[in-house]
Amino acid sequence: VYFCYLFIDFFFVSAEAMAHLRSHLSPNAILVGQSIQKDVQWLQLAEGVDYHSLIDLSGLFRVWNPSRGEYTNFSQDHCAKVWIGVGDRQQHNAITDAAISMSLFNAYRTVQWDPVRLQELQTATLTAPRVPGFSALFPVVDGCW
Repeated sequence: VYFCYLFIDFFFVSAEAMAHLRSHLSPNAILVGQSIQKDVQWLQLAEGVDYHSLIDLSGLFRVWNPSRGEYTNFSQDHCAKVWIGVGDRQQHNAITDAAISMSLFNAYRTVQWDPVRLQELQTATLTAPRVPGFSALFPVVDGCW
């Protein structure tokens, strides 16, 4: 089993691009990304055919918020700033998003069995000033959501 990050430029995906993407996937692939299910649905990928399973970073990086009595979800940029020190980005770029997603996933893997360090990072994520995500800043792009 291997990991790959699914990244697509949502402004234009041709049949040729889709065929190229599928040629790089396999039924053993584990797709990693922020809210990855949206990408999979949009691309009409089939579990067991195009990929094996998904790892949604929004689920890994959500934090229980005791003052609200619920989980709080964070943008990829917010998690990247807190967990791996990525500064503010001025533009959205699928390739950079892919690299950040894999760095975040690897950062999580390094602390997942260290409850003290995991709690420190979750607290920092919850208390740091929020960095809005791309979709919050640009909810509609070229008429698409």
